[in-house]
Amino acid sequence: EGKQLRQERERRLLEVAFERSKSRTILNCMTDGVLVVNRNAQLVLRNQAAARILPECAEQALPAAASEVVAEPLVVELLEQAARSESPMIASREMPHGESTYMVNAAPVIDATGERLGAVAVLRDITAMKKLETAKSLFISMVAHEVKSPLAAIESLLGAVLDGANDHDTERDQAMIRRALVRAGGLRGMIADLLNLTAIETGHFQMTRV
Repeated sequence: EGKQLRQERERRLLEVAFERSKSRTILNCMTDGVLVVNRNAQLVLRNQAAARILPECAEQALPAAASEVVAEPLVVELLEQAARSESPMIASREMPHGESTYMVNAAPVIDATGERLGAVAVLRDITAMKKLETAKSLFISMVAHEVKSPLAAIESLLGAVLDGANDHDTERDQAMIRRALVRAGGLRGMIADLLNLTAIETGHFQMTRV
């Protein structure tokens, strides 16, 4: 009977809530938040990062109903969805939380026999990544604008020469071609600067002392 009771507690992941092993210590050292629910949608484990991200569940005694402990509906939804899932696929969603943004990844917990025991969710802070993506988008937009202007000028000058806008005046045609070459040279210089910047960021550059 004791063995059956222990096995039933393990199937419901209730032992996880009282575990004091090295694995629990490692989980508490993680910077990503970790939440575990059993198949009854009870929260049975939270690490210190999860308690910091979701302070409403920090002092709650475990096990407890996830919907009553976790204030973020998205986290509860993904955990319950993963706990009911028949496949080991990971569900991922972005979650705005205060001034930060987290990527929530939820997956079912399945034992060696294929029985679904619950689900685990990992909360990763992607705030810096989102800011970088925004900065990259602004940078790309700026570069596109800077490239568009000289290209338009070059096309206009060469088009005027080809259309005979100067009545085939060789000197005026050559002057316009030289202006187009100047704009092309400026464009080439900007491209070279961008390539040098990329090389510096990736570490593929060499400094030569003159």
